[in-house]
Amino acid sequence: MARTSRQISQSGFYHVMIRGNEKREISKDDRDRKKLLGIIWEKKKKKFLTCMDIA
Repeated sequence: MARTSRQISQSGFYHVMIRGNEKREISKDDRDRKKLLGIIWEKKKKKFLTCMDIA
């Protein structure tokens, strides 16, 4: 069953969570995690997004 469309935020802020299928981790090791964080920071530098925090 498809999910409903996301609502457009009045504040412009969105909470984004990333996880794998069946709630599995998306990184196999620290190297994978660093690569993903590198991609996120590259997008941030190009102004495609504003990142407030990464946990």
